[in-house]
Amino acid sequence: MSIQIRVPGDEGLYIPNEFLDSLMQPDVIKNALCKHFFEGNRDLMEKYWQTLKERELREFFRLYFGKTVEREERPFTFVVYGASGYTGSLVLEYIYRHVRGLGSEVTFALAGRTPSKLSDRLDEVLAKFPDATYRPEIFKADIANSMDIRKIVQKCLCVLNVAGPFIKTNAHLLVEACIDFDCDYVDVNGEVPFTHKLVPLHDWAKKKNVIICPNSAGAGGLPDLAAFFTAEELKKVTDAELKTLKCFITSNGGAPSGGTLATRAAMTAEMGKFVKIMGDPFALGGTVGDGKRPEDSDKVLAKVEYYPEFEGWSGPFTYAFYDTRLIRRSNWLMADLGEDPYGRHLSYSEHLLFPTEAVAKEITSANTSSKKEEEKLKKEGKLFKVRRRRTSLALAWTMFPEYPSSAIFVFVSSLTS
Repeated sequence: MSIQIRVPGDEGLYIPNEFLDSLMQPDVIKNALCKHFFEGNRDLMEKYWQTLKERELREFFRLYFGKTVEREERPFTFVVYGASGYTGSLVLEYIYRHVRGLGSEVTFALAGRTPSKLSDRLDEVLAKFPDATYRPEIFKADIANSMDIRKIVQKCLCVLNVAGPFIKTNAHLLVEACIDFDCDYVDVNGEVPFTHKLVPLHDWAKKKNVIICPNSAGAGGLPDLAAFFTAEELKKVTDAELKTLKCFITSNGGAPSGGTLATRAAMTAEMGKFVKIMGDPFALGGTVGDGKRPEDSDKVLAKVEYYPEFEGWSGPFTYAFYDTRLIRRSNWLMADLGEDPYGRHLSYSEHLLFPTEAVAKEITSANTSSKKEEEKLKKEGKLFKVRRRRTSLALAWTMFPEYPSSAIFVFVSSLTS
């Protein structure tokens, strides 16, 4: 259990200890002793461990639990954890398509519970890049094991975590370890409760100068970039402050991946634990006033309304209940990091855009659970299991984030002088 401790000069700063505490559990130490000195034979360890010399034990603890590997001595620029599934394919293809200097300026490795699956996924992607000469190292690691977490973060400058559902894993300990061992962190999570779990780590990461960047995916990431771009463009033409930002997405179909459905099912199963967090429009920070403005309520997101600017009707977008929280947090983070926020009193909402009122109302009434959606997709022949792709990778680059096979962000803003 993490506790609040005080460090001279850091009065009141929350410093997490859960990861370090997990390393000091008796079972963890015993397993490490057994592996290091007795080739994994527990009976031999129980019989002879007291014969170990103090010097041997000191070297053992230094090796397994001591000083980190300095950043300049780490072998990889980044490690991708959990890339055996569909998202892993997207990540690997992006790397080989866009990253220059692979093997010289940039090196990376793949880590996960089943190296054979990672190897198969890598082979599948490399078949599309016959001129590629760099093959990343693959090593076994499971973030359910604190020693494996330590191994991952000491091998690289940055960890990219694509293994969800995040709330059901030790991903929060991986983040904590990154801060402790001076390793940046990026993930593709789309889970408000998980990101909420990371919020208390912000000041400590800032103090340690470690970048923690969750939610770097279509869900959350794309609308946040669009909001940032819109705010920056408006600053070029006016000194007025951004007050209202509305995002509209239009699509022509698509279906969620098996991994996304698994995440949503996990969230639904744990909803009793997270209902208060999920229902808070400012669960990730960025509260404006008392946090009770009508324009910030989730009721706004489900409203069917006509917009003459587009000759279209608004309707609820599944990820709006997630994206809105991230934009509000980013708005606050901009100010916290010494930059101009999107707007000090910003109101942000997000909607799908439909051609007629009837279609908008039909979609609104059809919103359903992940289980019912899974059953519906199965009947339609569109259900893809975890780690199976739902469409071609070339098409997937235009998808936002799981549903539309194409999307347009249309922002409507209002300013205050």
